Amino acid sequence: PNSELAVSLSNEVKARGGQARLISISRLENHTTPDHLAALILLASKNQDYSWYQNAYKLLQKSSAALTSSKGTFATISQLGGQFGLDALNSLDDCYAGGISALAKTIQHEWPKVTTRSIDLSFDFNDNTQRAARALDNVFKQGPLEIGVFAKRAITLKLSALTSTEQPPQKILNSGDTVLVTGGARGVTAATLKYLAKRYPVRLVIWGRTELPPEENANLNNLIEAATIKRQLLKNQPELAHPRDLERAYSQLISARELKGTLAELKAFGAEVIYEAVDVSNKDNIDRAFQSLQDRYPNIRGIIHGAGVLRDKIINDQSEDELQSVLSTKLTLLPYFEQLAKSGTQWMVFFSSSTARLGRKGQGAYGLANEILNRAASYLSTQYPTRVLSLNWGPWDGGMVNDGLKKLFASEGLGTIPLEAGAALQTYLLEHPSLGSGEWLVLGEGGEAILESHLITEDLILARRKVTIDETPVLLDHVIKNRAVVPAALLLEWMAQAAQPHYPNLKYVEAKNFQVFKGLVLDADSEVDIEIVGTHKGLVGMECILRSTSDSGMPRPHARVQLTFSETADERFTKISPYSVNDALERVEIYSKILFHGESLHLIKAIKHHDAHRLVAELRLQGEAKDWYQENHSWLTHAPLLDAVFQAAIVWSDLSLNSRCLPSRFDNAIFYQPWIPQDAILDLHIVSALDHQLKADAKVFGADGSLIADIRGFEATLDASLAESFRMRSLNVDGHGYDTQKDTE
Repeated sequence: PNSELAVSLSNEVKARGGQARLISISRLENHTTPDHLAALILLASKNQDYSWYQNAYKLLQKSSAALTSSKGTFATISQLGGQFGLDALNSLDDCYAGGISALAKTIQHEWPKVTTRSIDLSFDFNDNTQRAARALDNVFKQGPLEIGVFAKRAITLKLSALTSTEQPPQKILNSGDTVLVTGGARGVTAATLKYLAKRYPVRLVIWGRTELPPEENANLNNLIEAATIKRQLLKNQPELAHPRDLERAYSQLISARELKGTLAELKAFGAEVIYEAVDVSNKDNIDRAFQSLQDRYPNIRGIIHGAGVLRDKIINDQSEDELQSVLSTKLTLLPYFEQLAKSGTQWMVFFSSSTARLGRKGQGAYGLANEILNRAASYLSTQYPTRVLSLNWGPWDGGMVNDGLKKLFASEGLGTIPLEAGAALQTYLLEHPSLGSGEWLVLGEGGEAILESHLITEDLILARRKVTIDETPVLLDHVIKNRAVVPAALLLEWMAQAAQPHYPNLKYVEAKNFQVFKGLVLDADSEVDIEIVGTHKGLVGMECILRSTSDSGMPRPHARVQLTFSETADERFTKISPYSVNDALERVEIYSKILFHGESLHLIKAIKHHDAHRLVAELRLQGEAKDWYQENHSWLTHAPLLDAVFQAAIVWSDLSLNSRCLPSRFDNAIFYQPWIPQDAILDLHIVSALDHQLKADAKVFGADGSLIADIRGFEATLDASLAESFRMRSLNVDGHGYDTQKDTE
């Protein structure tokens, strides 16, 4: 009970001026929690079974109020080598100890006032005194939730994005092979089996919870609509008068149909299908089924472990039986899987959950079971010549995800995984062994945004170039305060041009969260070396940063954007809102009196409408890419169009506020048509103009009324003193002014 490390931790707390109490998790009957609790530290045990976790839940339930009201810290500590068992474990018992971090991940979501940590200690400490001191240092300092603590360093866990492999797929099954499948033949498991059987029509031994259902009553055979089926069920069985009983009977019938339909499809693909009712949470039941399996098919080539149950409740409300049910369904089979690994099973797929990696409110039991399953995948794949994939699935479009859960996930910005796509991914991973074993996190649409802080951000050098005025002619027409300033629209274009070769078949681009940090400024005889780096590279896009190097040698970022590429642009049908034309505005000399832009950037033909919340202008979208920068050959991000929007914002700020502005960022820019020089209409809507900041949205329409571009969340910095800077259009050469824009003077 009072392990040496626990005693050392207690002594270290006291040495630092705190109070500490040692608690045996197996003897909680008489334990009382103090009203104020600064921290609760839970140490993993060498013999950690279901009952240990049931007691851990009891301790958490007793401690919840005190820890929350005190805004305290909850920490778990394991001793698996500092890498949470991802590198190697010695036994299945270690896998159960490795699950302890799931408790911290759940509490992070359920007790938001409590700080959470999960510490895994390495084996390189001199003694328990040093081990305890280093553990406490990391429990109480700011940092990530998961920390691997070594004697002289600390690490955390990050996700590495999967990039497709160029290696050809390898055959994973041969005729006559046997695959053991748990989880029945419905929902997600059914989808993966169908995809696998199409490619490999082998023998599938399927273990499900329920007996194979009998044939349904003939008068139900052709009924499809729910209401019609329920009416006939009630006629057949009047005792189903209670709505709850009728709904249960209906659900059972639909489940039976799905099961039988899946088995029939698998057989149609040529697979030999053996379905058996096995309760995988019951050891006696498994013993009999496993012995029978080995007697008939001694060589099991592969395993798909899809069994699982949900008993979703917050920790404070979870019962012992519910926790036991979730854990036993996922984990009772692990010793049997180890036997199969010893006897030569080549691969295993475990259906784990994203909840194990990320945590989720109300899914503590499910996250715990799957975190232990993840550790088992690490153990089996490092101890035996068996490839084991633990797929931490996000929500699927099917299976245990009902319409209510879909709405919840959608509200969080997370889409469900299409059944066909998820099934294809599983087979893809199996057929490419070079991708390795271990833990994989799979999410639907929106997953990259959710995982941003969890991903390893390795900078990918996309481009390096030297910026000079000779090679960037547009700079002669973009001079502020006697210095050439690279247009913000050109910074964006350069980033898009650098990223696009990584997506060769995708030609349309959407720009999100574009931001200018610091202008890129040159004198006539100066040059600047820049590089464009990509981070968070995904299947259809990446974040790009354009940067130079400061005098001290440190990276100096100038602009950032998140780019998404697509094969086609979505069609958008919208019309410009009516506006009144003010002919007097056409006489406003915008390029000589308001703007600083030279002739090649005279993109506004006329101002047609202006009021406190809107500006409408006729545009002349002109300028080939090579006229701006000699290495450019075509526009990806319609740089002249964006610059026209920025110019219009300056004009509005002068007409409305007697001020000027410079662009700083926008939320989103979508281009619905390829670039062509043309006349267009700009509709600029002002959202606000307060505290030196202008916010606006803009749409640009073609002469035929079609939408060319939509820019949302545009922001610019308002500054009346810019008017003087805009008048200083002579480019500095050796300290003297060089007139670059005589036509506008």
